[in-house]
Amino acid sequence: MAPTPDTPRSPIFVSGRQHSGNTVTALLLGQIPGVYSQVAESVVLEQHHLLDRDRDPASRARRLTRLIDLEAPAHREWLAEYILSAVRDAPDTPTLQLYLDAMNAVSTHMGCHRWAQKGTSYIFYAKEILERIPDSRLLYMLRNPWDLAASERRRNHRVEVILSTMMGWSRGSRIAEQCSTAYPDRFRVLRYEDLAGRPAETVKSLCDWIGEPYDDALLDIPHVNPAENKYSLESKTRGLNTSRIFQYPDRLMPYEIAAMDLLVERYGLGDAMARWYPELPHTIGKASARNMKQARKSLRIAPIRYGWFYLTRIKRSPTYLIARTWRRLRGE
Repeated sequence: MAPTPDTPRSPIFVSGRQHSGNTVTALLLGQIPGVYSQVAESVVLEQHHLLDRDRDPASRARRLTRLIDLEAPAHREWLAEYILSAVRDAPDTPTLQLYLDAMNAVSTHMGCHRWAQKGTSYIFYAKEILERIPDSRLLYMLRNPWDLAASERRRNHRVEVILSTMMGWSRGSRIAEQCSTAYPDRFRVLRYEDLAGRPAETVKSLCDWIGEPYDDALLDIPHVNPAENKYSLESKTRGLNTSRIFQYPDRLMPYEIAAMDLLVERYGLGDAMARWYPELPHTIGKASARNMKQARKSLRIAPIRYGWFYLTRIKRSPTYLIARTWRRLRGE
């Protein structure tokens, strides 16, 4: 599909916590004619300031090319040469601008009129994206935190999921509320439960929002990246269904559900939960005395487990790690 004057070029960023439907949404966008969608995780917005400090054009070009991690193998060499030429021609160009120019060039080179990028962490960079990329749109995938914890536990039973899930959900949802008010035309919250439970209606509304045509064929997507398997974009099953909605009563222990309920109160999320999830299969705060006691006990040791896992599993530069952690603690 060739670009037309009526077709927007604005990039689309897909954000949201893991297991919220980010991957399937990015795949869905990539099925729209003329849209090139990157499904693998992006951290360019997290690291572009670090690349700005690299004064060696060849090194900076190499690092940016590696971060973009183009998913179209036939065009990777072309992209590497494009970025190297751009950096050499204008070495003072900020990395963020180089990235945007490169992705626009990629979409044109591939015969597309716009591009999309998944970045689960990009909710913490939402204001920067919306302010510094004026034509961009940011989609935030929201899923109830109990199902998020259940999915994470299913993939890795050793990881701490209660505190980490609620911390991220609290900060992400608050930023989403702020951006929805400040940028109502360019920021949208999309519930995983609506995407899976009412796919045709939800995807049609999404297409209207980004200015692209809807077709029922968009719903014929693989059921990718299930929690019980390692990350994978291949699947024998296709389509969107309700099988993963409100599965947590069967996946979490009763005291774990109670612990998350306690964090809803601690983080002041009662109104947000009532607004976003009035149909929860359990009543928040209603648990037996035994489960509540065990929940409080588990929350006392959760920070230690979460801190240990976080600090020992993330293998990135100390500067980047500190900046990343600080941004999440501030909720920005």
